[in-house]
Amino acid sequence: MKKVAYLHWAKTSDEIDLSHNWIKKLPSFLKDNYIMKYCPLKMKEIPLLETAFFEVQLPYTLEEVNKKSDHYIQKFLDRVMEVLKENKIKMICFTEEANNTFEYSIPKSKGEYSIPFFVYGGILKVAGKTLQHTKVTILDGQNKTTDLILDLIYPHVNYLNIVSDYPERFKVKSEEIYGDVGLNLQLLSHNKKIALEKSNVIIDCRDEFHTDFYYCNKKAVYFYIGTNKEIVKNIVIKCPHLMVIDDFILSLQGKKYSTAFCEMIWFASKDWFDIIVSKEYTLEDLKQIHKEILRDGWKIEGFCRYGNLI
Repeated sequence: MKKVAYLHWAKTSDEIDLSHNWIKKLPSFLKDNYIMKYCPLKMKEIPLLETAFFEVQLPYTLEEVNKKSDHYIQKFLDRVMEVLKENKIKMICFTEEANNTFEYSIPKSKGEYSIPFFVYGGILKVAGKTLQHTKVTILDGQNKTTDLILDLIYPHVNYLNIVSDYPERFKVKSEEIYGDVGLNLQLLSHNKKIALEKSNVIIDCRDEFHTDFYYCNKKAVYFYIGTNKEIVKNIVIKCPHLMVIDDFILSLQGKKYSTAFCEMIWFASKDWFDIIVSKEYTLEDLKQIHKEILRDGWKIEGFCRYGNLI
């Protein structure tokens, strides 16, 4: 089993265990030296589904972290990574980061591989209707995320467009889709304005800035699942009427988790996770994975936009 860690800052200074209370009363620079040297982490192994994760409490509150220099916090996090590596941790996830500019020598889950599997459920939750009666348009990011979303969505819809600068790359796929479910996939490059105006749902897989969102129906639901969150900020500023969603709040066994946490658990416990990352999956793989996700009990509890709960 792969070991993974769920990191969080202490809620209060009383929660931090520094061996002796007098250490907490030291001047800040002396206490920091102690923490840097001994790195007193609280680690607790918690079982979940067919795996487990380590809940790791860091010896600072978020308020304390925000008062320190980024240089110091980066050095401290480097020290934390050393300790976690000694404990054979292979992936980490944060409940709440001080900022997103820090670097980690252990891979950090971001949710980019788990989010696509919840888009279908997200559409059903916000649209209030079955996906068969919803007009969906995918904005091609010329990446494998676009291909994954297409494979996950097309069996459930009656109206599906793809807006792409290179529509020819979907020619063979469109023929396969028609043969599989009889869906006539619409491939668009120049005549995209009408399609976007009539779409109820837009799924944006792009990592580069664009202006296609200007054409969207004002009542449309706009899912952004690319990797450049600044695009979300740009869309919200320029088209505040759009309901933009770029992440989900999930629940499992009565507790709420992020998609990044979900991804970390899949990494630790699912043989098929490596297949998804490599994109060497088959349509039958996706069907079985979707069934397993539902069987495990993952549910969508809410939506996020640029780090904030909607």
